[in-house]
Amino acid sequence: SVDHLEGLLPVSERASAGGRGASYRAQMLLKLAVARRVTTAFYLVLDADVLCTRKTGLRDIIVGGRGIYQAEELGTNTRHRREWWDAADALLDAKGCVTSQPQQRVIGVTPALLSTEVSLSLIRRLNGTAGSGGGGGWDVSLFHELRERGRDWTEYTLYWTHACVSGLAKTRHVPSPRKLKLYDGDSGFEWNSWREWSATRAFADESFVFSVLQSISGVDPAWVSQQIAPFVD
Repeated sequence: SVDHLEGLLPVSERASAGGRGASYRAQMLLKLAVARRVTTAFYLVLDADVLCTRKTGLRDIIVGGRGIYQAEELGTNTRHRREWWDAADALLDAKGCVTSQPQQRVIGVTPALLSTEVSLSLIRRLNGTAGSGGGGGWDVSLFHELRERGRDWTEYTLYWTHACVSGLAKTRHVPSPRKLKLYDGDSGFEWNSWREWSATRAFADESFVFSVLQSISGVDPAWVSQQIAPFVD
């Protein structure tokens, strides 16, 4: 339960100490664990702050049986911090499969198209090493690694690092083509970034499927609703 996981967090992350609490970490795990319920080869992870801005079909995001990924450059153009990659590398004993290649293209953040096979394989891998700490399953083990060893993991760095080590990154995924990214580079990920966001531009641009306006940008949901109203049927 989230209450149980709350007690396994580092003190600085606990809600009682002003941190984000276990729900923040639990939602990361749910993006992987839901693969146990998925009956398709791929599943799309979305948040409430993700806007679909163009008509899209499976042929747009699944190419030759492989799901597209954002293909951000690890060394210079990624929304993932280096310490998240280092934590995933250590947890999975990946020996630099991702971290030693700064020019390679990696998965982005939500919205993300995940392979059911990769997620299930990752869970099995983590369950196989769960006995090394925490006295529980893969979820408890990850919280133990965070608290006791400071390994600041995330769902996507774990997912992509495992995909790299297992070889599934190449067989289950393909970089998003230049003509169609999963999300646009002008999305509102940073504080006040919503001020530069334009609904007219986002819905007219056919080069991406989704646009993101995160609450951490400071945007008012009522303003978003007003802006997108002319484009929503």
